[in-house]
Amino acid sequence: MERRVSVWRRVLWLTEAFAFCSTTLLTLLVAVPLQLLALPWDPDRRVSNLLAGAIWGRLHFFLNPFFSTTWTGVERLSVRGSILVVNHQSLLDIPLLLMLPTQLRVTARPGVFRMPVYGWMAAFGGHVAIDPEADVDGLVARIGGLLDRGISIVVFPEGTRGDGKTLRPFKRGAFELAIRTGAQLVPVCLRGTADGMPVGSVGGLRGRCHMRAHILPPVRVVDATRRSLARATREAIEACLLGPDPFEVSEGCFRRYRRLGRWAAGFAQWKTRLDPAYWAAWERLPRTGLVLDVGAGEGLLASYLRGCGSTVTTWGVDVDAARIGRAQAVCEADDTYVIGDARTAEFPGGAAAVVALDVLHYLPEPEQERLLVKMVAALAPGGVLLVRDPAAGSAGLVSRTLERLAVAVGRHEGAGVNAGGGERLAEVLRPLLDDVRIEDASAGPLGNVFVSGRRGAGAQPGGPGPA
Repeated sequence: MERRVSVWRRVLWLTEAFAFCSTTLLTLLVAVPLQLLALPWDPDRRVSNLLAGAIWGRLHFFLNPFFSTTWTGVERLSVRGSILVVNHQSLLDIPLLLMLPTQLRVTARPGVFRMPVYGWMAAFGGHVAIDPEADVDGLVARIGGLLDRGISIVVFPEGTRGDGKTLRPFKRGAFELAIRTGAQLVPVCLRGTADGMPVGSVGGLRGRCHMRAHILPPVRVVDATRRSLARATREAIEACLLGPDPFEVSEGCFRRYRRLGRWAAGFAQWKTRLDPAYWAAWERLPRTGLVLDVGAGEGLLASYLRGCGSTVTTWGVDVDAARIGRAQAVCEADDTYVIGDARTAEFPGGAAAVVALDVLHYLPEPEQERLLVKMVAALAPGGVLLVRDPAAGSAGLVSRTLERLAVAVGRHEGAGVNAGGGERLAEVLRPLLDDVRIEDASAGPLGNVFVSGRRGAGAQPGGPGPA
């Protein structure tokens, strides 16, 4: 047994050593020459950051079959740069962060920039050395300039790597920066990287590893102190470390649908893992009460919410009888799934939330508006509405093309795809709901948006909106 474990650890070590070293070399050979050519028009070194994310990030994890990654909350990144406050576990934290679909620069002690190869790469890429003896005003001005140009700043407030389970004391630098620059302060919780490469030795790899990165809701900076910001950020990251694991939730969906066959189970697993809407729904929806799932399909939303620990009751409707049949086969006893057209079906009232992830864009615009009003009327006071729409313009081209193909082959009902990037839907909802938002919901090449809002506490039950 010991010999078998030793051989397994050697395979793990050699696999990661190959992935880590080969992508480092490739980054040097590709990113450095191309960035040198681009320097006259790219002083912020965006080219090298983009290539490092593609090679040292995505290609690195692709080359190691024992590693997999999951991102949640990417829609929370603002157009202006944010200060990302991240718990630190492993050398793999940096490649994982570089996969973010945004420009970012990492802060580190000056000694890191003197390291052979990796320190040189960090300095060349424009990452930021934090020297306690440096001019603070000058450092704040430099970082503020990066933030204004849409470049996010990564700060590890613990100052060193931890064990992946607990947090070390937070230093004050990130919170001072947030107050002085007025930038959005975003906690980021990393999980699993310590299993991939524990502190102290690459040879300590612990087997198959799934790394998760959660971008959490921003912490309010206005009128805050360094102490209150540090406390709120730490509490958010600690709660995430103890919360549901999106990888395990998707594995649970696989097991729930396994009785329907491997195809149904595999679809449930990968759909919930790759589609950001499910985790977004878990974060935004109430934990209890009635949830109306419009376009419920196989009932994946209810399965996912329960896997995360929610105790909601689900009422779902869909025109596809086969998909509703699968939902009915795996649902809980208090759930209800009906075959029908959402435009004519009678919705139960008093819902804590109404969700429509893939419905509205199949309808003509006037019917979209009527269905939105109908969904709002089903909400209880304080209830949440969450819908999804393909993004407008080039960002949503792939999504709209795939949706049109699904309609053409009969996968989805509808006469076509009418998507406006969420703005038209938001215009309908603003007179009816409070706090109406449009958020990015893209995943890879699939460009989508979330449109959400909350029914006012003074709304009349069954009425069209707030009183």
